[in-house]
Amino acid sequence: MKKVLAMVLAFCLIFALCAVNASAEDAKKYEGRRITVAHRYTGANADAVRAEFDKFEELTGCKIDVEVLAADADEAESVLLIRAATGNLPDVFSTNVGAKLWELDPESNMYDLSGNDWLENVNDGYLQITSRNGATYGIPAADSTVAGVFYNKAIFEQLNLEIPKTWDELLAICEILKNNGITPVEQIFGLANGRQFQFLMQYYYVQAEDPEFAAKYSRNEVALHENAAYVRGVEKVYDLWEKGYINEDPLSTSVEVAVNDFMENKYGMVFRNTSWYTAVNQISPEAAANLGFFPMPDIDPDNIGVTLWMPHAWVASQNSKNIDVVLDLFKFLTTQEAIDAYTSVLTPTGAFLLKDVTVNCELSDVIREAQACAAASSAPAMEYSCNIKGSNMATILSMVGTGEYTPEQGIEEIEMDNAIDAQQKGLEGW
Repeated sequence: MKKVLAMVLAFCLIFALCAVNASAEDAKKYEGRRITVAHRYTGANADAVRAEFDKFEELTGCKIDVEVLAADADEAESVLLIRAATGNLPDVFSTNVGAKLWELDPESNMYDLSGNDWLENVNDGYLQITSRNGATYGIPAADSTVAGVFYNKAIFEQLNLEIPKTWDELLAICEILKNNGITPVEQIFGLANGRQFQFLMQYYYVQAEDPEFAAKYSRNEVALHENAAYVRGVEKVYDLWEKGYINEDPLSTSVEVAVNDFMENKYGMVFRNTSWYTAVNQISPEAAANLGFFPMPDIDPDNIGVTLWMPHAWVASQNSKNIDVVLDLFKFLTTQEAIDAYTSVLTPTGAFLLKDVTVNCELSDVIREAQACAAASSAPAMEYSCNIKGSNMATILSMVGTGEYTPEQGIEEIEMDNAIDAQQKGLEGW
């Protein structure tokens, strides 16, 4: 009996040792493998993504080399288009979703993720905007953002300014700020996205005026100038320039310049999405605590809302020789463990669009304000429901915003630019 027991114990010990070795081997199953990931995140955002990659490296042994693309969205997308044309895309890269995603011809360049069980962890709405013809190409790379007006609370309190509920009320505030020697609005035209935010956030009101506008425009059943809310969006950009309510040299104003100007109380408002809080907080938490948020108003004080931007997508190159590693990375990036790594470095400014994950960190007051506005009344940006966006929109809007075009000329240019884009894509009705 003792011999039998000894044999059983020995067998159990051998089995346990084998199990431990197998587990250790499985945990480092990609030891010696490397993949390349390209993205255009900078600062704390890049650090947060790196924290996720570091955790994956720790778990699997795979090394992740990061390639940083240009911070400018259009420039980064141009690089990806060139690399796609030459078959030189990295294993994984980030890209805007909506029109920009389809410009990269996912059927030819991106790996179809459909059929993987872990896709069930991704928000259904996000899967809809990264899927086409039964194929799914992307998962969320970060959290969503809310666009609106960030204001200097100290200046507003000092001048007893109330949150505006119409565009005319906002212009009245601008006049008060100007009369007190404060630049009312800092326009950040140094980057392509900075030239577009104010106009693109108008889409909440466009959709409110005509819920089917994006679908009808996609089929060329309605013109942009026929939607009054769309026209008002361009007029708002022109208003601020015409009335002298913006900074002197917006075309050379970068995010860094605008953050420093805010810290010095040089202006009252800026039109951005909630990543603006991250930019300010990274340099000065004290200044970030002075940020307030309200939706950009329109003409009806009883109808005020915000426009949402979806996070970039992580997508895989169709030609990657490491697709097994990439799929495991994507699986990991949809888990609580990955979100914990991300938020250990950076406090999010929106939702991660993943199911069954929680954010275990304290949100700032201004981000809570923005999220409350989004929960009350919001709409995704037009680019997520319309695949038409000309390549010159940023330039056209900057010309409206600096007085080189009137609103009428701006809309006409956007319509022509979009028509070219639609025709190049072979869209029906164009």
